[in-house]
Amino acid sequence: AEAGHYLERAWKAMFESDMPDAIKCSGHFGQKKGEEVCCNQSTASKPVRIELPWTICREGRPLCSGMVDGSGWGTCMPADLGERV
Repeated sequence: AEAGHYLERAWKAMFESDMPDAIKCSGHFGQKKGEEVCCNQSTASKPVRIELPWTICREGRPLCSGMVDGSGWGTCMPADLGERV
């Protein structure tokens, strides 16, 4: 059996099948699980970490834009559009 929390396993399948380019995101390409999420959602008094590694944007759409902690995922954007907070 695959390691990890059962919800992580269920969400991973959703992101990999329904969102092949990781359109829904919490981190920029190159970030790793455990690092702070994108979009200025983490502060010194309330750090917010990437918990699901498959919610990190892929190289083809490397910038995660618009993620709001506790409210909604961001969207992976092409590099030439730039990050929108």
